[in-house]
Amino acid sequence: MTGERATGSGDALSRAVEHVNINWIPVDLERVEELIQTGDSSIIQQDITIFLSLLRHSAQSGSLNGPSGEIDEFKLRAAPEILRRREWRSSAHKPERVSEFQFEQLAFVKAVAASVQLIGRSWNLTEDSTTCAAAIRQLGLILIAFNYPRIFERARERAETLRELHDELSYKLGFSPAMLAAAVLESWDAPSSYVEIAKGEVNVASPAVPLLIKLCRAGEVFAAMENPDYPQPLPEEWSEAKELVQNYLGVTGIGHLRAHVAVTLSRVYAKQKFFSTEPASIVDLRNPWVEKLPERYKPLFQEFYQRLKPNEIGRENIEFLLKKVAPASGFSGAIVYLLEVESERLIKRMATGEIRTPYPAQIDTLNPASFSFVSSALSSSSPKVRASEEGVMYASSLGTEIQTGVIVLNDTDNSPVSERNTVVQALARALTEALLL
Repeated sequence: MTGERATGSGDALSRAVEHVNINWIPVDLERVEELIQTGDSSIIQQDITIFLSLLRHSAQSGSLNGPSGEIDEFKLRAAPEILRRREWRSSAHKPERVSEFQFEQLAFVKAVAASVQLIGRSWNLTEDSTTCAAAIRQLGLILIAFNYPRIFERARERAETLRELHDELSYKLGFSPAMLAAAVLESWDAPSSYVEIAKGEVNVASPAVPLLIKLCRAGEVFAAMENPDYPQPLPEEWSEAKELVQNYLGVTGIGHLRAHVAVTLSRVYAKQKFFSTEPASIVDLRNPWVEKLPERYKPLFQEFYQRLKPNEIGRENIEFLLKKVAPASGFSGAIVYLLEVESERLIKRMATGEIRTPYPAQIDTLNPASFSFVSSALSSSSPKVRASEEGVMYASSLGTEIQTGVIVLNDTDNSPVSERNTVVQALARALTEALLL
């Protein structure tokens, strides 16, 4: 994609591929039923989530048309045997819970596809091929938007350019949107030309792939420019796109294309029937563990969340949590480790209170030695516990969508382990919020 560097780390990428394949993206079941009942194939083109879901299962079943797997031969036909299968429409997400950021990313695909179709008329590109190429180019961003929504929204809020958006996501996740899309397509056994489109590789044997990448890059520029709230292209990206459009559509082509994209976006937004606007409580949205706590713990957690300001790391909030909430919850000391992605080491960033066992400044997650219970907590959905003569220690991962650190707590309470686990998880989630992880 425009401004994107295709980078990624193996383990993080492998986990992400499994995660997004399981959870996928929301599919409008009412539209699916309409498609099945009427056989109206235009529904596939109109709804990008149905399009991508059918593309996925066509690839997995080996039924993508085109004997050579060329992208320009792509014809997505909703074969009856695929439509009848329920698994192609399964998702962990609900259309009625789609946020504005998420919908905007889906709409962006349609705008890019409309641009590519108009610019590429000289090559007689079909709507199937332009929509497919645009969707593949945007697949990584779409999957991140739905399966790592907080990370995506924070990247969107911070990024002013398309390149910054990709760089923010690459830094936070440990892999780029392009590499996620390519790895997911490979997991489906999609044709190599599809993977090449996702990676943005123009030096390949297939003549169609460089052409579609080139047209998509221009389309992405124009789609972004018609939405001033979306990260914008760099000046050099705009110059390159403008030159391409003028070469193929003439001097008046730019105005024509911008009008075409604007109309496409207005139609997409006119048809949308959801944005999740329901106010969610702090307990529901941020920290479900607080609701499960014994009543004696809840007031301090509630005070912490009243102090917390959105999208702001406040040192006083972190100190309040570690120096007041944690001790009042029965923990005499705490150590916070954050993951350094490049070296795969946990780096000690802060420590408070009393912990009898000395903990190192760094823990190698690949070779943790005697501190394996800390490193293993990084990839665990529940806290790890270690009991010794010096006391009981808990370790719990930090991060809402990807694990980015560990909090280690020295327990001085004699309550049941199940109760202490809940308190540890409530503290870990609260610290995650305070650190914007």
